[in-house]
Amino acid sequence: MVFSADSNETLTIAETVEMLQREGFDVSTHKLRQYEKQGLLSPAKSVGQHRIYKDSDLRRVRMVLALIALGFSIKEIKTFREVQQQAESIIDRAADWDDKFKTNLYLVNNEGRNTDEHGEQQHEDILKRWTSIEINKNLLILSRYVDFYRRIIEAIDRKKQMLELTEKVYFERTYTDPVENLLKRLQEQVAKKPPQ
Repeated sequence: MVFSADSNETLTIAETVEMLQREGFDVSTHKLRQYEKQGLLSPAKSVGQHRIYKDSDLRRVRMVLALIALGFSIKEIKTFREVQQQAESIIDRAADWDDKFKTNLYLVNNEGRNTDEHGEQQHEDILKRWTSIEINKNLLILSRYVDFYRRIIEAIDRKKQMLELTEKVYFERTYTDPVENLLKRLQEQVAKKPPQ
Protein backbone atom coordinates (compact mmCIF):
# COMPACT_ATOMS: atom_id res chain seq x y z
CA MET A 1 0.00 0.00 0.00
CA VAL A 2 1.34 3.40 -0.93
CA PHE A 3 -0.13 6.43 0.77
CA SER A 4 -0.55 9.78 -0.88
CA ALA A 5 1.08 12.77 0.79
CA ASP A 6 -2.13 13.96 2.43
CA SER A 7 -3.58 10.52 2.99
CA ASN A 8 -5.42 9.71 6.18
CA GLU A 9 -5.08 5.98 5.59
CA THR A 10 -3.63 3.90 8.40
CA LEU A 11 -2.50 0.34 8.99
CA THR A 12 -2.68 -1.82 12.08
CA ILE A 13 0.52 -3.30 13.47
CA ALA A 14 -0.29 -6.67 11.85
CA GLU A 15 -0.93 -5.06 8.45
CA THR A 16 2.28 -3.07 8.81
CA VAL A 17 4.30 -6.21 9.58
CA GLU A 18 2.71 -8.06 6.66
CA MET A 19 3.55 -5.22 4.26
CA LEU A 20 7.12 -4.92 5.49
CA GLN A 21 7.68 -8.67 5.27
CA ARG A 22 6.48 -8.61 1.64
CA GLU A 23 9.07 -5.87 1.08
CA GLY A 24 11.76 -8.21 2.43
CA PHE A 25 12.24 -6.84 5.94
CA ASP A 26 12.87 -9.19 8.87
CA VAL A 27 10.19 -7.84 11.20
CA SER A 28 7.48 -9.01 13.57
CA THR A 29 4.87 -7.37 15.76
CA HIS A 30 7.10 -8.16 18.74
CA LYS A 31 10.06 -6.33 17.16
CA LEU A 32 7.95 -3.26 16.37
CA ARG A 33 6.69 -3.15 19.96
CA GLN A 34 10.31 -3.49 21.20
CA TYR A 35 11.45 -0.62 18.97
CA GLU A 36 8.58 1.45 20.33
CA LYS A 37 9.63 0.70 23.94
CA GLN A 38 13.21 1.67 23.03
CA GLY A 39 11.98 5.03 21.72
CA LEU A 40 12.70 4.41 18.03
CA LEU A 41 9.05 4.42 16.93
CA SER A 42 5.99 6.27 18.16
CA PRO A 43 2.90 5.28 16.19
CA ALA A 44 -0.42 6.85 17.12
CA LYS A 45 -2.96 4.80 19.02
CA SER A 46 -6.63 4.36 18.30
CA VAL A 47 -9.43 4.85 20.82
CA GLY A 48 -9.03 1.18 21.69
CA GLN A 49 -5.26 1.71 22.23
CA HIS A 50 -4.33 -0.22 19.05
CA ARG A 51 -1.25 1.02 17.22
CA ILE A 52 -1.99 2.91 14.01
CA TYR A 53 0.76 3.31 11.42
CA LYS A 54 0.57 6.26 9.03
CA ASP A 55 2.78 6.78 5.98
CA SER A 56 5.29 8.79 8.04
CA ASP A 57 5.43 5.94 10.60
CA LEU A 58 6.10 3.43 7.81
CA ARG A 59 8.99 5.55 6.49
CA ARG A 60 10.43 5.70 10.00
CA VAL A 61 10.04 1.91 10.48
CA ARG A 62 11.79 1.25 7.17
CA MET A 63 14.64 3.56 8.15
CA VAL A 64 15.03 1.90 11.57
CA LEU A 65 14.99 -1.60 10.06
CA ALA A 66 17.51 -0.62 7.39
CA LEU A 67 19.85 0.98 9.94
CA ILE A 68 19.65 -2.09 12.18
CA ALA A 69 20.40 -4.32 9.18
CA LEU A 70 23.47 -2.15 8.50
CA GLY A 71 24.73 -2.75 12.03
CA PHE A 72 23.85 0.53 13.75
CA SER A 73 23.08 0.33 17.47
CA ILE A 74 19.81 1.45 19.03
CA LYS A 75 21.66 4.38 20.66
CA GLU A 76 23.09 5.48 17.29
CA ILE A 77 19.66 5.27 15.66
CA LYS A 78 18.13 7.37 18.47
CA THR A 79 20.87 9.97 18.01
CA PHE A 80 20.27 9.98 14.27
CA ARG A 81 16.52 10.50 14.78
CA GLU A 82 17.17 13.43 17.12
CA VAL A 83 19.61 15.06 14.70
CA GLN A 84 17.25 14.36 11.80
CA GLN A 85 14.37 16.08 13.61
CA GLN A 86 16.58 19.08 14.44
CA ALA A 87 17.76 19.30 10.82
CA GLU A 88 14.20 19.10 9.49
CA SER A 89 13.19 21.87 11.90
CA ILE A 90 16.07 24.04 10.70
CA ILE A 91 15.12 23.48 7.09
CA ASP A 92 11.48 24.33 7.84
CA ARG A 93 12.50 27.55 9.60
CA ALA A 94 15.11 28.62 7.04
CA ALA A 95 12.57 30.28 4.76
CA ASP A 96 11.44 32.55 7.61
CA TRP A 97 14.92 33.69 8.70
CA ASP A 98 15.41 36.41 6.14
CA ASP A 99 11.97 37.90 6.83
CA LYS A 100 12.51 37.73 10.61
CA PHE A 101 15.91 39.36 10.33
CA LYS A 102 14.55 42.21 8.23
CA THR A 103 11.57 42.67 10.56
CA ASN A 104 13.78 42.72 13.66
CA LEU A 105 16.18 45.13 12.02
CA TYR A 106 13.29 47.43 11.10
CA LEU A 107 11.87 47.30 14.63
CA VAL A 108 15.23 47.96 16.27
CA ASN A 109 15.97 50.88 13.98
CA ASN A 110 12.52 52.44 14.32
CA GLU A 111 11.93 52.24 18.08
CA GLY A 112 13.05 55.81 18.54
CA ARG A 113 16.17 54.82 20.48
CA ASN A 114 19.55 55.48 18.99
CA THR A 115 18.10 56.55 15.69
CA ASP A 116 21.26 58.29 14.66
CA GLU A 117 23.42 56.60 12.05
CA HIS A 118 25.82 55.17 14.65
CA GLY A 119 22.96 53.71 16.74
CA GLU A 120 21.33 52.09 13.72
CA GLN A 121 24.65 50.54 12.74
CA GLN A 122 25.13 49.25 16.30
CA HIS A 123 21.71 47.55 16.34
CA GLU A 124 22.33 46.11 12.89
CA ASP A 125 25.70 44.72 14.06
CA ILE A 126 24.05 43.09 17.12
CA LEU A 127 21.40 41.45 14.92
CA LYS A 128 24.03 40.25 12.48
CA ARG A 129 26.07 38.70 15.31
CA TRP A 130 22.95 37.03 16.70
CA THR A 131 22.08 35.73 13.24
CA SER A 132 25.65 34.50 12.77
CA ILE A 133 25.47 32.58 16.06
CA GLU A 134 22.15 31.02 15.04
CA ILE A 135 23.53 30.06 11.63
CA ASN A 136 26.66 28.50 13.15
CA LYS A 137 24.57 26.52 15.64
CA ASN A 138 22.33 25.29 12.83
CA LEU A 139 25.31 24.46 10.62
CA LEU A 140 26.68 22.28 13.41
CA ILE A 141 23.40 20.36 13.59
CA LEU A 142 23.27 20.00 9.81
CA SER A 143 26.89 18.83 9.67
CA ARG A 144 26.06 16.11 12.26
CA TYR A 145 23.13 15.12 10.03
CA VAL A 146 25.36 14.93 6.94
CA ASP A 147 28.00 13.03 8.93
CA PHE A 148 25.45 10.42 9.95
CA TYR A 149 24.39 9.95 6.32
CA ARG A 150 28.07 9.58 5.42
CA ARG A 151 28.30 6.82 8.03
CA ILE A 152 25.21 5.15 6.55
CA ILE A 153 26.80 5.20 3.08
CA GLU A 154 30.01 3.72 4.50
CA ALA A 155 28.01 0.98 6.21
CA ILE A 156 26.20 0.23 2.95
CA ASP A 157 29.56 0.01 1.16
CA ARG A 158 30.90 -2.39 3.83
CA LYS A 159 27.75 -4.52 3.53
CA LYS A 160 28.13 -4.56 -0.26
CA GLN A 161 31.78 -5.65 0.05
CA MET A 162 30.79 -8.39 2.47
CA LEU A 163 28.11 -9.65 0.07
CA GLU A 164 30.58 -9.62 -2.83
CA LEU A 165 33.11 -11.56 -0.74
CA THR A 166 30.42 -14.01 0.36
CA GLU A 167 29.40 -14.56 -3.27
CA LYS A 168 33.04 -15.12 -4.25
CA VAL A 169 33.62 -17.64 -1.43
CA TYR A 170 30.35 -19.41 -2.26
CA PHE A 171 31.30 -19.60 -5.94
CA GLU A 172 34.76 -20.93 -5.12
CA ARG A 173 33.42 -23.55 -2.74
CA THR A 174 30.58 -24.55 -5.00
CA TYR A 175 32.38 -24.62 -8.33
CA THR A 176 36.14 -24.22 -7.97
CA ASP A 177 36.78 -26.62 -5.09
CA PRO A 178 34.90 -29.58 -6.64
CA VAL A 179 36.71 -29.12 -9.96
CA GLU A 180 40.08 -28.89 -8.22
CA ASN A 181 39.25 -31.95 -6.12
CA LEU A 182 38.24 -33.87 -9.24
CA LEU A 183 41.47 -32.90 -11.02
CA LYS A 184 43.51 -33.87 -7.95
CA ARG A 185 41.79 -37.28 -7.75
CA LEU A 186 42.38 -37.88 -11.46
CA GLN A 187 46.06 -36.98 -11.06
CA GLU A 188 46.32 -39.35 -8.08
CA GLN A 189 44.71 -42.15 -10.08
CA VAL A 190 47.02 -41.53 -13.02
CA ALA A 191 49.99 -41.50 -10.65
CA LYS A 192 48.89 -44.81 -9.04
CA LYS A 193 48.20 -46.54 -12.33
CA PRO A 194 51.25 -48.60 -13.37
CA PRO A 195 52.65 -47.91 -16.80
CA GLN A 196 51.81 -50.59 -19.37
